[in-house]
Amino acid sequence: MQWRNAVNIGAKGRMGLHVGQDGFTIVELVVTVVIIGILAAVVGTKMFDMSAAELATKRMEVLSRVRYAQTRAMKQSSVWGVRCDATDYWLFTGTNPNSASDRKSFPGASGDKIALADHNMALDAFTVFFDQYGIPYSSYSSESVNTKVSPSTSVNFTLTVLGSGDSHSFSIEPETGFIQ
Repeated sequence: MQWRNAVNIGAKGRMGLHVGQDGFTIVELVVTVVIIGILAAVVGTKMFDMSAAELATKRMEVLSRVRYAQTRAMKQSSVWGVRCDATDYWLFTGTNPNSASDRKSFPGASGDKIALADHNMALDAFTVFFDQYGIPYSSYSSESVNTKVSPSTSVNFTLTVLGSGDSHSFSIEPETGFIQ
């Protein structure tokens, strides 16, 4: 009781507040935090458009997997390629892209086919073969019967991110196999 009376007599409390000035109530603090949270959510979604980042991620995923096939062909001195049927895409070795026994798993993939819908994307159907020098082909039956990628037989395909509709067109350059 004596301590309480000493405070009521007019002594200044901590932080220089006079008796009766207790600061903010918990309700005021909660309402302020809620308002700031709502503003951050509204402004944050307007400021950060994630569709461009998602397209870039999907683009790099496809690009690196096609380049992986090219690298394997050069390293193994054999024919490797990538085939997409607009539902799935897969890595293969040899001259028959549809042979289940010739399918190989991409690094980090759980199976020998990658379902496009599971990755929230769509791809045009395409097939590309790479020889031991990394040169791209649109068809390849044997070393003597094949069709190199040329301006007239180029390999072009489009990636579309489902939901946003953002897309990127790929082109595989003749002779060098550069993918852009």
